Amino acid sequence: MTHAVVPEESREKMGISNTLIRMSCGLEAWEDIWADLEQSLDKIKTAEANVLD
Repeated sequence: MTHAVVPEESREKMGISNTLIRMSCGLEAWEDIWADLEQSLDKIKTAEANVLD
């Protein structure tokens, strides 16, 4: 979403694809960040599996 206003051609030149994941981390413990990331990726896998069924 941070680059939604940038034209597609410009994003491509900068190496920004539609599959780019941008993470912004603060002062959380790394274990909490890792757990949140794992949870998000698991949800994507589940959603993809449901679409393919």
